Amino acid sequence: MNSKTTHIAGNGTEIVRLFARFALGASFLSAVADRFGLWGPHGAKGVSWGNFAHFVEYTGAVTSRFPGSFTMSFAWASTVAETLLGILLI
Repeated sequence: MNSKTTHIAGNGTEIVRLFARFALGASFLSAVADRFGLWGPHGAKGVSWGNFAHFVEYTGAVTSRFPGSFTMSFAWASTVAETLLGILLI
């Protein structure tokens, strides 16, 4: 391979990497938006939670091995983490 071919291949890799970061960051932020009802109410087509209360309920089911008093902390911690990771990836 000559240097021009290597340079073009390197740019292609960077474009794919940039797109993947943007897509992953956008998906994290979309999940957070769903928790706060930005995609519609609970039960609407394409909406998983629709509000934070339904997400807390889901978090309680997933973390049922922990005491119930941790549920709200886990829900907020995952929301903050997903928001920060989404922003940082974009």
